[in-house]
Amino acid sequence: MTVLPGVKGSLCSLVVCGAVLALAGSACAGASQGPARSGRGSNVITRAELDGLPSSSAYDAVQRLRPQWLSRPNTPSIQGSNPVMIYVDRHNFGALESLRSLNTEQIEQMEFVPARDATTRYGTGHASGVIEVTTRRG
Repeated sequence: MTVLPGVKGSLCSLVVCGAVLALAGSACAGASQGPARSGRGSNVITRAELDGLPSSSAYDAVQRLRPQWLSRPNTPSIQGSNPVMIYVDRHNFGALESLRSLNTEQIEQMEFVPARDATTRYGTGHASGVIEVTTRRG
């Protein structure tokens, strides 16, 4: 194969430039977008996050770490409003205020389950969602 003078150098430069651009693009794609969150996203509060707080109630922990879970509007229905419900180890534990009776030392993780998924798991009456609490023994 015959290569014209000057073309060989230009071809090498083009290949090297392409490789550099490809590497730069993959490095940018892997870059973090904003502050780090817990491994499972903003719908989960992990044990590690709870360890970073002073001992308190589960309600206080949610208020500090995921306040948006507490500010969900009660969704009106024919029977009245549907507040966020609390489930501890898959058993109905009551409304939001029941979180005040749980100490964070007892908890492995908490997860907010949106209305659609909560209705699938627990049936109707969960139009504002559910906070699932998994205890350390549960």
